[in-house]
Order: sequence, then C-alpha cells, then structure tokens
Amino acid sequence: MVSVSPLANESAASAVNVVSATFDKNMNSASTGSFTVYGSQTGKISGTYAGGGTTSLSFDPAGNFKPGEEIEVTLSQSLTSTSGAGLDQPYVYRFWVETGGGTGVFLDEQTVPGQVGASALAAGDLDGDGDLDLAVADFGANSVRILKNDGAGNFSVSSTIAGQLGATALVAGDWDGDGDLDLAVANFDANSVTILKNNGSGVFTLAGTIPGQTGPKALVAGDWDGDGDLDLAVANFGSNSITILKNDGTGIFTAFQNTVRLQWGERPCFRGLGR
Repeated sequence: MVSVSPLANESAASAVNVVSATFDKNMNSASTGSFTVYGSQTGKISGTYAGGGTTSLSFDPAGNFKPGEEIEVTLSQSLTSTSGAGLDQPYVYRFWVETGGGTGVFLDEQTVPGQVGASALAAGDLDGDGDLDLAVADFGANSVRILKNDGAGNFSVSSTIAGQLGATALVAGDWDGDGDLDLAVANFDANSVTILKNNGSGVFTLAGTIPGQTGPKALVAGDWDGDGDLDLAVANFGSNSITILKNDGTGIFTAFQNTVRLQWGERPCFRGLGR
C-alpha cells in the first residue's frame, strides 16, 4: 500500500470526505468485509465502494461524518490484487473530523439529577435520530443510565440498565456491525465486562458477560487484529494487567491475550518505538 486519504491521525478531516487507499498494484473491488469504516459516534458506516481494477480503492459514506468524530478504518487481509496477491498484514488507522467554530467558553446549561456515583460517560447517537446522546456509568447505583438528547442539547433519562455491579467504565462501539452503537461496561465489583446490545432505537439489553477480570477500571475499543470488527481492551486494576478481548464479528468476545503485568513503580520497556 502506498497511501491513504484522509491521512492517518489527521485531526481536521472534512466531514464530507471520501476514504481512499492507493496501492502499488491493481486491486479487486472492496467490500464491507475487506474495507470497513467505523464512526465513534455512529457505529459501522454504510456507503459505496469504487475503484475495482485500479490502484485506488475508495469508500464514499452514505452520510457526512459528525463534527469531532473519531473514524477508524480497517483494510483487512481479504483485500487482494487482480493478480491474487493479498496484503502482507492488515492496515488499521484513525483520523478525526473537523469541528465548527467556537469560543472555548463553556456555560452550565443543564444539570441532569439522579445519578449515583457517576464514574464514566460515553457519547454517541444511541437512538439514530442524528443528535448525540449520553450513557452514564453509575457506580453507586450499579447501573447504566441512557440520557437522550432532544436535539437542542437538553438531556433526560430514557432508561436504566440495572445489574451492573460497580459500573466503573464504559465504551460505545458497534460490536455486531449492524450500524448502531452498543455498549461495554466494566463492572469493578463483579470482576467482569458486560456487553449491552442496542436495538437501534437506544434500548439496550444484556447480550453477554465476560468474567475473569480483576477489578476492571477502564475500557477502550479498536480493531486490534485487523479483521474488520471492533475488539476491546480492559485495564484490570486488581491484577496490574490488560486483557485483550477478541470479537468474533457478532459481538461475542473471548479473552485473547493478557499483557505483561507491571508492579507499582515499574516502568514498561517499549522496543523499536524510539525515544
């Protein structure tokens, strides 16, 4: 592969960008399984592919990216050239969409009461109506609350997902690739991560529980293995470790790897990354 557009780590890409990749060989057509695009605020993005038979493949999203949205692109090993050659390894990168003007001055416009030990937030268009909603991890209430946006920035509690024991962290992502945002919750008191599936209208149900964590305190999502779906990483406070949870593409996660454990005060050594 020669280049991508927008560039990797670009911080102000246009909201109307076409995503493209240029190769040193003529390529077969791309598909949703070989060239995937995820938006942090919207989930898996649909669109139109072009460029089969040429050195440049492109993806034209069906709608504009959202302001400030983080976009993750995966070019998987199922991409092949017209001569049958595949990528040596998958390529995964991210860029950020530009935002509009602003003064940087923030005002206290609204307080949403009733949270109990709120410890984490995730933003995204949870109900698919075009504006950004919120999910709140309420540690003290062992629950996650969904706050729907009326489009003018006014939020109200639309539902509560109980049974999240010591909900400490959460992250939004389209785990099953159906085009809406699901949730994953770190349950500190239950030593587990729960997967909450979205029905597309912002109603969440428990889809799975991943035990074996030890005091999980943080979560992050990304396509770690370059297969076109979003995986998870869990920071386990109680075991000084990170667990990688691999997604099978349908939102079912299994522990794939535990990273090296660090003792308090010990510094990690990163080789090959420079200083």
